[in-house]
Amino acid sequence: MMKQLLLILFILPSLFILSQDKTIEKIYDISLKEYKSTEAEVGHYIQTENVLMHYISFGDSTGTPLIWIHGTGSSSWEMLNFRDSLEQMGVYVIAIDYYGHGQTPMTKVEKSIYHIADDIKFLMTDLSIEKAILGGWSRGGIIASAFYDEYPELVLGLMLVDGGSANAFVPRYQMNRDSLRAKYKEISIPEDVLLTYPTKYEAFFALVDTSYKDSQAWILDGLKIGINGEWGYTSDVWLAVANESAESMLAALESPMLAPLLASSSYLLNPLVVYRNLSVPLTIIDPVSENETWDNYTPENLKLKNSHLNFVTHRIYKDTYHHAHFQRTEWFLKDLEILIDKIK
Repeated sequence: MMKQLLLILFILPSLFILSQDKTIEKIYDISLKEYKSTEAEVGHYIQTENVLMHYISFGDSTGTPLIWIHGTGSSSWEMLNFRDSLEQMGVYVIAIDYYGHGQTPMTKVEKSIYHIADDIKFLMTDLSIEKAILGGWSRGGIIASAFYDEYPELVLGLMLVDGGSANAFVPRYQMNRDSLRAKYKEISIPEDVLLTYPTKYEAFFALVDTSYKDSQAWILDGLKIGINGEWGYTSDVWLAVANESAESMLAALESPMLAPLLASSSYLLNPLVVYRNLSVPLTIIDPVSENETWDNYTPENLKLKNSHLNFVTHRIYKDTYHHAHFQRTEWFLKDLEILIDKIK
């Protein structure tokens, strides 16, 4: 009897692991099928002077062009969440993956947000787009601002979602330095964004949510071979933006010029300077939540608005967090529609 019990106790974990493996294999197959189907429909690549850049496009190519730039750790695929609504608006969406995101590799030589602006200009020329709305979330908004700084004649308008309308460090520099350092040291960096694996399947296996049995194609969208030759999900990004540890984030705050170029060029951008001669409609999406300290950008956003009352729309989204366009989809789409109507 004891031998039988020991045998059962030995077999049960093995059966569980086998069942878990089969479940993940099934989710992987479903995800891979959706990923390939989606990419075949909307995915593209272009070789710019800096990188082989991946992007997606959808909508009527004769409609108003919207070039969208995702936030750190996201990808062009974030715009697929709004696809139906954007197509109904008659918008022609081109959403890029910048360095280390989606299916665009990290460059071996350091690049700045202005290099990404150059990539976008290259893409617009290739697609014969004379002017476009530039939109972005978080760092994507900062890149959109860099694009306007370099190529204002190519911009119809701007939609900045919690990024690019205020310098990221201003509210942090206004804090007590000891309190700020203590807050940075409390930050916990998720290890799964830093880990890499020998194969694509192993990387998927590590990230998949087995409680959700449907497609998780978004994981495959972000998986690629990194600089170290292994598979990871945006694993090359975090070092390039000085976000791989609390210590690196704090070092970038205190000495931004010594940070990696992609990080330093973001931190040093000053929207009040970039938009000193603003001549197109600009919409700022400013999410506001309780207990804001180092991410309260409303005062800086108001400075920009008050400098250009005829061009800047400042929309405060109350009780909203950083991912405002996901959390408040209806508001975001309505504000985008208003911006498009102003341009027309």
